[in-house]
Amino acid sequence: AEDKRAQPAVAATDSVVDKQDAPITTSQITIPGTDADYNNAAAPEAAVSIEHIDIIVENEPFSVRSRRTDTGGVLIEASPIFTHLKGEVSIEGAALFYKRYQDGAVLSIDMAKGEASINGRVAGFLPGWKGRDKADTWLGPNAIAFLTGTEPGEDNIGRWTFTLSEQLRPKFDLDLWIEGEQVTNPEVEPRTIGPILLIPLRVVTEALGHTVVVDGSIISVQRLQDSTTLTLNLTNGFVTVNNTPRGVTPDIAFADAETLLLPFSAVETLTGTHIELVPGTDRIDITLDDRLGGGVLPGERVDDEGNATGFVAESLDFRVSDRGPANLTFSSHVRNLNTQLVYDSAGGFDNIRELQPGFVGLNVQSLDGWVGSIGDANTRLRELSGVSASRIRGVTWRRQNQENGNLVALAAGARSNGSVAITEDASRPTFGGFVAGARVLKADRSQDIGVSVSATEGFDAGRVVIGGQKSIVPTRDTERIGLESLFASADTGLFFGAGGVKVDVRGSLQARGKITRQIGVQASIDYTGGTFQRSDEAVAELADAGQDIPNQRSRLNVSASTNWRSAQAWGPIHGVAAGLRAAHSRQGGSSGSNTSFFGGSFNGRIPSLDLNLSSDLGYTINSDFDGTKTTARNLNLRAQKRFSWGNLQATYTDTDTNTSERMNRLVSTLNVRPLRYEFGEGASVAAGPTASVVLADGDFSTRFGATLSANSGQKFGTKFNVQTQISALQSIDPDADETQFFASLGATYNISRNLQLTATYVETFQNSRDVSIGLRGRILFNGPRKYTKPKEGLGVLTGKVYLDRNRDGIRQDDEPGVNSVRVQVAGTRLALNVDRDGNFTIQNIPEGLYSLAVDRRSLPLGLVVPEAAAARATIAEGRITNLEIPIIASGQVRGSVFVDRNGNGEIDPAEPRIEGTYVTLRPLAEDATEEDTISQIAASFGQFSFENLKPGKYELSVNHEGIVHTQTVELHEDDLFEVVPFGVGYEENTGDKVPEIELEEELIGSA
Repeated sequence: AEDKRAQPAVAATDSVVDKQDAPITTSQITIPGTDADYNNAAAPEAAVSIEHIDIIVENEPFSVRSRRTDTGGVLIEASPIFTHLKGEVSIEGAALFYKRYQDGAVLSIDMAKGEASINGRVAGFLPGWKGRDKADTWLGPNAIAFLTGTEPGEDNIGRWTFTLSEQLRPKFDLDLWIEGEQVTNPEVEPRTIGPILLIPLRVVTEALGHTVVVDGSIISVQRLQDSTTLTLNLTNGFVTVNNTPRGVTPDIAFADAETLLLPFSAVETLTGTHIELVPGTDRIDITLDDRLGGGVLPGERVDDEGNATGFVAESLDFRVSDRGPANLTFSSHVRNLNTQLVYDSAGGFDNIRELQPGFVGLNVQSLDGWVGSIGDANTRLRELSGVSASRIRGVTWRRQNQENGNLVALAAGARSNGSVAITEDASRPTFGGFVAGARVLKADRSQDIGVSVSATEGFDAGRVVIGGQKSIVPTRDTERIGLESLFASADTGLFFGAGGVKVDVRGSLQARGKITRQIGVQASIDYTGGTFQRSDEAVAELADAGQDIPNQRSRLNVSASTNWRSAQAWGPIHGVAAGLRAAHSRQGGSSGSNTSFFGGSFNGRIPSLDLNLSSDLGYTINSDFDGTKTTARNLNLRAQKRFSWGNLQATYTDTDTNTSERMNRLVSTLNVRPLRYEFGEGASVAAGPTASVVLADGDFSTRFGATLSANSGQKFGTKFNVQTQISALQSIDPDADETQFFASLGATYNISRNLQLTATYVETFQNSRDVSIGLRGRILFNGPRKYTKPKEGLGVLTGKVYLDRNRDGIRQDDEPGVNSVRVQVAGTRLALNVDRDGNFTIQNIPEGLYSLAVDRRSLPLGLVVPEAAAARATIAEGRITNLEIPIIASGQVRGSVFVDRNGNGEIDPAEPRIEGTYVTLRPLAEDATEEDTISQIAASFGQFSFENLKPGKYELSVNHEGIVHTQTVELHEDDLFEVVPFGVGYEENTGDKVPEIELEEELIGSA
């Protein structure tokens, strides 16, 4: 028999900490080998071909049942594999569902048609699949790999092996990059707990210039970029924006209140960022949202025809609310410039008289390839590194070299230095002083060098800084021993002001590597001269007051750490990992200090108990230069137990210092998975309770809570949707027994495709309520211009993918564009997705004649490319070729022919399917001819399928035992799919049933 073992697994796993609803880009799952052979039929319970074989799952041996198919493939009874990997299996009719323990993703296979889905979204169809009426757990190895996220293989004695993908394993020793700059030696390091990524909030806010204030269990963050103040209640996850309640952030039970290590979703909300763990790496990328971070560098190169173009308005995007700031974005192009004017008011309707905006800027993109801005801007390419500025009110300019990809970036203006309150809930930014900078970066951002200058308003103090950074990352190889990464940065500064001119330096060096496959090491050194730590404004203020400049205080940080992972389990404990870390910090000056830290950590899990364990022990010694010495010992123990209905987490903290009393704190939190009920059409109701117990230095407190949420889906139509949430939190404390409530009601109404009305009502039941109304939308004037000047010998292809309603191949004004479609240029690697209006631009195409194709897998359900459509285009140097590609609606009628013994029109379990009979579809339109009639033979299980049908009425007919049975089917433009159970063998005029056949019943039961 053909050996089918050495086949790669399906790559269908997401990162452990990626957002769980991330879309799957593959629409056709390709399983090498033939899982179609493996899945031809379910193995009967008592079959002579069943045998027991040995397999290896995560390095542990198992004995499972298996059988060979007629084609030589293998079917394995997968239940023991699912149980060992802690997954949850359920069967609903012909669908097999598997919820992965490692990342919470839900994968399924519809065994009636071989459709595979991830998190409810169709990923594709298993090729060659033969359907089953009812799902079971007899699967081929590659189908098992798809569901479990494992990689199949075989060991040296021929046993099947299933090993979890690296993407599903917990991540440790993560590298943190914020706005393209690596954070070296953070005081609190990111980590994962189960599928949740935890991010140190203070590290992110310090890098972005935000302000953080902690008051008990309330965290307040004032963002520098838009002066918005957000708060987070660590007890219940409540979030407010400018003192207005806005909702509850998930996974707050995983937060560490003492170190502000928060779930990534909470950090994203508070800081206005996007957080991503880059797949296949240990790198976490944190970037500001485009609304806060400015525009993106141009990547398009097309023909230059701008000089003949006058002013053309493209679109006006707007968002107005009685609470939040109003936003207007006006896009246009004139001559060889594409422009975008952005305006944000300082507050809502209440502050409409405030003339000075919260943000205003004009972004400009030249067809020659450069990008610039006038007004408010957020620097993104380290243009102002060294002068403590990110947002400015001034000018920026950036350009990328076409030959080597290197970037040149310039910026100059007044820096943001705070904000002024205009009402209780709103403020506007203020600017002062002068900053300017220039930087040259490699295309991959691995190296840069530049100069920056700053000065106070009266030029009483300032600085000039020259410096750069370089990152070296060898080829990624999980088996590599030696250097894994090296990062270095250095700056030299010339400072002027009171006290004369001074020169100072700062720099850092960090290296990471592996001694063995199980042992990794990391070391870093960071030095900052004292002058670098003083702000220009502080020096100017002291000079104006006639005061002396204090002694400079340099800072030196040195750290080293090692981590070890066990290759084998320690009895019942799996995934054993331990680490050691030592660090020393020296703050110079007359009142300086030395701080030393020694610590260790341990992690492991007990699969049999579904229990995760971790611990941290640290010892800190601080010695001031005046002789004062303080010591502190911190012990943290954590345990997390998962149940099918939720999880239980307990954290114990023991802190002992030589200056205060010893403190102990035990926090236990219980989270129950919400119970969810679906009503159809997307409507649902979910409810879930929570509980927490806190024991701190003898004081005991308990909190219980519950949240009820509902979503109307499309119960009120496709344009109107209502969401509501009610949360209650009960504190059981002898001294403070209280109940907190939070309720919100939100509604959206889509007035048109480009206009949406929103309304929100928030109630805390404590004399605090809020009603907010908003309107957002877009006015389209003309299509956007998406090209810049192409290189020599290259041309540009533009076009539109549209819905050809009358199927004539010519686009009329009422035929809209089709979004989410991918266009490919045959014979090249050029391809891209069309925009929301179906438009596309493909740049830098060599001269010649090309065929274009639409990726059929990217088409929305019900749409197909006409067979007669042949998209070809000639590309000439310096010219634009425009091509329109028609897409037509493809109606579909599916169903099964069966013996309807009881005449109810539905397929019941004991009613057999009819295979091999002819099914005929005849259109009933007036202009239909005999040539339009289609016939096909019912396949296995009586299935039939007619595709590429126009909207209209059709007649289905089946001749069964000399009697012609007919049904009428109608396809509408907004509903082009019909599933028809076609029952035969029941005389409606007499009610007589076809006699039952006992032998056939027995055969059905056996199958």
